[in-house]
Amino acid sequence: MKPWYQIVKGLHEKNHCKLSLIFNVDESSLRVPSSASVEVIHSSGQICGYCKEAQRMDNATLDAAVAADGYSLPCIILWPSVKQPDELKHLLSPTLDIWPNKSGWMDKKNFKKYAETVLFPSIVEKRKSMSLKKEKYLLFIDSHPSRGHPLIWKAFLENNTDVVTFIPHNIHLSQPLDRGVFATLKTSLSSSFDVPSSFSLSASRKALVDVLPQAIHSDFTSSVIKKAFKQSGVLHNTFGSVLRKLPESSK
Repeated sequence: MKPWYQIVKGLHEKNHCKLSLIFNVDESSLRVPSSASVEVIHSSGQICGYCKEAQRMDNATLDAAVAADGYSLPCIILWPSVKQPDELKHLLSPTLDIWPNKSGWMDKKNFKKYAETVLFPSIVEKRKSMSLKKEKYLLFIDSHPSRGHPLIWKAFLENNTDVVTFIPHNIHLSQPLDRGVFATLKTSLSSSFDVPSSFSLSASRKALVDVLPQAIHSDFTSSVIKKAFKQSGVLHNTFGSVLRKLPESSK
């Protein structure tokens, strides 16, 4: 990981990146815990039975972007449905939007839409508010195939944004969202999610919707975001704390 961190250090020294212009964009699955208790059903006269357990809810994805100064862009939830479900409409706000998506996973089409409607407008607006014109943005993203739309990379160039992708299988160490926000979000969802007594998928979806607003509100805080950037080592001269915990050579 040392060469990767040296690249990041070089970008900091070259561009003198402001904390407000250092971003991390990523997604997190919103799958919820399944029931810990199950029903074992035996047919009359048979020893073997079968286990009745709730169906696993289709994946939903939370898309987020945070800045090193603690700022958070509006979040997007990709919900596995053809149209926006009525049960989610009360979640809509200036900081949270729901996009129907048949698969519930991020793809090139949705990442392009996210970049054009959320990420780039926020970059432009932030530059205006800070009276900045040519300062470089530093954006950290993973190398998921959804990032591969050519028009998006052209737009990164036009918006004066340096993009750094993480080393595969190391984002749990070097990605701010994974080090802080998503980690605390999943903990909050797991601890506050009440497994419904009903085995229906609609009951599981409702239980998730009930705990989402508070989990997002409590975990997308300035203090959590700032701490995550420091722990990930992507700020100038902070990667030493990460490397000191790793072995000098592979084992």
